[in-house]
Amino acid sequence: MLNLSRRNLFLLKENGKMRPSTAAYYILSSICMYSSRSLCFHLSQVNMNRSISEGRAKVSSSFLSRSRSSSNISAYASPLLLPFTNHTHNSLLLKIPKHDETTDDDTVYNNKSIFIQAIQDAITFAKANKKSSIWIQVPMSRSSCMELLQPLGFQFHHAQGYTTHLYLWLHETIPCKIPDFATHQVGVGAVVINRKNEILCVRELRTNYRPWKIPSGLAELGEHLDEAVIREVREETGIECIFQSVLGVRHTHKVQFGRSDLFFVCRLKPIEGGRDDSTSTDCDEDQNQNGIDNVSTVKNEGYVKQPIAQEGEIDIAAWIPLEEYKAMVNSDDDKLGHPMMKEIMKVVEQSHGENDIQQVMVDSIVPGRPPSPVYHAPFIRKRDV
Repeated sequence: MLNLSRRNLFLLKENGKMRPSTAAYYILSSICMYSSRSLCFHLSQVNMNRSISEGRAKVSSSFLSRSRSSSNISAYASPLLLPFTNHTHNSLLLKIPKHDETTDDDTVYNNKSIFIQAIQDAITFAKANKKSSIWIQVPMSRSSCMELLQPLGFQFHHAQGYTTHLYLWLHETIPCKIPDFATHQVGVGAVVINRKNEILCVRELRTNYRPWKIPSGLAELGEHLDEAVIREVREETGIECIFQSVLGVRHTHKVQFGRSDLFFVCRLKPIEGGRDDSTSTDCDEDQNQNGIDNVSTVKNEGYVKQPIAQEGEIDIAAWIPLEEYKAMVNSDDDKLGHPMMKEIMKVVEQSHGENDIQQVMVDSIVPGRPPSPVYHAPFIRKRDV
């Protein structure tokens, strides 16, 4: 007789609790053979139409220890479902734990044959539940698992920190709809003009394509345009500003890491105060020692804070007369002219911001998502029509 005890079956669990209705989907279908070295049996699935929001199949430690000692590693019950959750766009997400996060038997991750079979079972489960794709997160401490996923059709999508994200598209008749990771990077540049009609410019420590450039940099993950451009100006020059509007957008391709680039040029207003005698003389002398011509000086009509170059990134930060900067970008000299900034300066000249692209915060229609800024052309007032 064959003794099939409960501990020798793979039990499907949801939220850590046994679901009798789900476990009943798996019944013993055949007992096919006895062997002097191992006993093989199979569990077949009779109904997989129900989508499980979160599940886990737990491997009996007593059974795995018996499998490890057996020369026939295929003597285990199937299917074996790894920890998974329903993911976005009708997909499943499997998270392989780090070594120090594993609480159950590690055999499924350390034994190649068992791991491959577990992934194959997950693929079968996902297809039966009409999932579009499977995602697997692999920590660096389990990097050996990644080479086992490639023969099964998994591809790299992206890596962040210590985790690699791989995916498998399951539809055989529908082309893969999973987008490339980070198709674009977002850059910001700041046009900052003070009360003395001077524009804030910098010269980098490394590559400089023109004598002067506006403060600029990349937006960080989760950072709005206004936040990013204010931060970049502060970091590169020490000047605090208020965001006003967007002057224009440049879209280019094949830049850093082969990605495309969206560069937003924004109009900012510097925060200026009264006269500051303690810093005016020193700032003027420092600027003149750097060999910068026509740099603003602090006079009685009000204090314009002098910029401070960011250590390790910026060589010089200075207020440059706007007319001097415009002459540079409009120049026909290949070493001075700047076609993009030439167009931006036309926008600057036509108004003080009322004709620029405006920002407004709007609520999201997606539950739980915070409000987002929307950038649009200015509204036409009736008297302008």
